[in-house]
Amino acid sequence: QRRPDYTCFAPCANSAYLFLLPLLTGAGVEAATTSVVAHLPFLMQLEFMLWMPYNLIAFSHLPLHLRPATSALLSALFTVSIATVA
Repeated sequence: QRRPDYTCFAPCANSAYLFLLPLLTGAGVEAATTSVVAHLPFLMQLEFMLWMPYNLIAFSHLPLHLRPATSALLSALFTVSIATVA
C-alpha cells in the first residue's frame, strides 16, 4: 500500500528535494522556502496521479516478474518530471 508512503514519506522527501535544490545551487533560504511553497502542491498532485493508478494496476494485474522493471521505468519518469518542476 502506498497510502503511508504518500501521506508520510512523500511530503517529507519532496519538501526536502525542493528546499535543498536551491540551496545547493547557491540560492538562499528564502528562495528555498519559496520553492517549496510554490512547487510542492503540484509535485504531490503529480505523485498521486502517477503512483496511485500504477499501484492499483501493478498489484492487481501485473505479473510479479514485470513489477521491478515497470516500477523502475515509472520512477525514472517521475524523477525527470520533478527535475523539470524545480
